[in-house]
Amino acid sequence: MQAEIFRIKAKYANAYLVTNGKDNILIDTGFPSSTIRIKKALDRLHVKNLSLILITHGHIDHVGSAGSLKEMYGAPVAMHPADMPKLTREGREEPKGRNLIGTVLAKVVFNYFTILSSQPEPVDIDIKLHNNFSLTDFGFDGTVYHTPGHTMGSVIVVIDGFAVVGDTITKLFKPIPAFFIEDVKSLWKSIEFIRNLDLEWIYPGHGKAFRFKELEKLNIPER
Repeated sequence: MQAEIFRIKAKYANAYLVTNGKDNILIDTGFPSSTIRIKKALDRLHVKNLSLILITHGHIDHVGSAGSLKEMYGAPVAMHPADMPKLTREGREEPKGRNLIGTVLAKVVFNYFTILSSQPEPVDIDIKLHNNFSLTDFGFDGTVYHTPGHTMGSVIVVIDGFAVVGDTITKLFKPIPAFFIEDVKSLWKSIEFIRNLDLEWIYPGHGKAFRFKELEKLNIPER
């Protein structure tokens, strides 16, 4: 059965349910306060079990509720090891902006969460993702690709003609690269990699899904 994907608005960021009617993968988990919101969305979709909780990158608005959802559903949590230090307050660093707007936003957001002493829920990572990680064992003919740039542990998930791309690409009025970056050269290389895939839809960590062909509007600078 072909996989279906459902967007879950997890308070300022997207989570996604990927299902084939039998197996279910939850991609990203929102902020630490997003657990009930995600649980209600899964209940509406009649989801009783999760095969896997997969984290696209280690920022608090994507990994925040992984701990409580893991406990609730008994599912393993998967994440790229390069982002695992971000699970602790000590391991977080102020991100760099891709441009002036990104620089200002990065400073405001980082300082806001520092003042609040916010950090993701404690969670043990059961599976360390790597490039070309297969999802066959979890019921899907899909692949996880390592796409560093936004963070050095960012990944995308490709299944049945669609890709969940975390914050590597964001959708505002049009698709744009991540505002915050850890390595700009890696970011553009990752976006170029995504543009060379055979896809129909892109599902970003923020904003609505968009057709793959819209990525043609992104101008990748020469390196």
